[in-house]
Amino acid sequence: MTAVGIHEEVFDVYKRLYHYTTSAGLLGILENKSLWATHYSFLNDASEIKYFGKFLIDHFEPRLTEYIQTFYKKNQANREHIASLGGVDSAVEKEGHVWVDSFYQSPFDEMYITSFCGEHNDPYIDRNGLLSQWIGYGRDGGFALVFDTLELYKLLKQNEFMKHRYGFALIADVVYCDNKEKINSEIVPDANILFEYKVKNLAQGRPTNSGEAFDAFMRGTTKYKHRGFKEEREVRICVSPFAPDDIDRAGCLEKKKIKLRSQNGSLIPYIELLGGCTRLPIKQIIVGPHKEKEARALALKAILNKEIEIIVSDIPYVG
Repeated sequence: MTAVGIHEEVFDVYKRLYHYTTSAGLLGILENKSLWATHYSFLNDASEIKYFGKFLIDHFEPRLTEYIQTFYKKNQANREHIASLGGVDSAVEKEGHVWVDSFYQSPFDEMYITSFCGEHNDPYIDRNGLLSQWIGYGRDGGFALVFDTLELYKLLKQNEFMKHRYGFALIADVVYCDNKEKINSEIVPDANILFEYKVKNLAQGRPTNSGEAFDAFMRGTTKYKHRGFKEEREVRICVSPFAPDDIDRAGCLEKKKIKLRSQNGSLIPYIELLGGCTRLPIKQIIVGPHKEKEARALALKAILNKEIEIIVSDIPYVG
């Protein structure tokens, strides 16, 4: 079975999710009734996935110091080994990086992400969209597709996660690095799982609880994010289509096909989510700022035949 995670509070905090896209992206979603999840290394956050590693190094330091000091006291050979690393402080720094780097060597750490903005509880923003998103994602004016959060999850679970082979799948809001409360409740527990996993492996000389550690690592890497993006209030779908052989012993789940699209002269890998569904739970489409925004709204109303509410942003941005 696919390891599917969902944070129930997402439904309570964000009843609706906003997916900003270009006109080409909008037409693709409407025509194919699918969403694209992009490989993380091609997203607009240079620290994507890797940022969690910095947190782990800082979080491990005090416990790793205690662990190495205990190791140092056991015998002369251990003391000589610590000395060869430059002392306890140097050993902590070096081992911390070695431990964290080892997690990123997983053969199943390929992650594909679809991003949404959560509601802001500001009626104006929820009605007209975020200017930063119109600038960043809708260079030709752009559109925001407004999804029903709970309906989207149910559709993904039934038509995607239960039918295809995934090593990991998660729907959750991200945790920004300045949100201490969410870090302590969501990120720290996973970091502790990873620390104990390394300690037990060293003590027993063989992997133990690798599944639990794998899920903890994947949750941390996909959820922990730089505070510079906090205005987005991001909720994301994260999937890893590379699954261990034993995740589908019956051979009844379909493998996801990695596709390529061209963007600004670059080839970008992505996977298609919900391809072939009857309909997507799009409740509304916001037409972004553009000199022809009213005409765009009329065109959408003509093809959608009142199936989806079409509104126009009144933000006076002209690009």
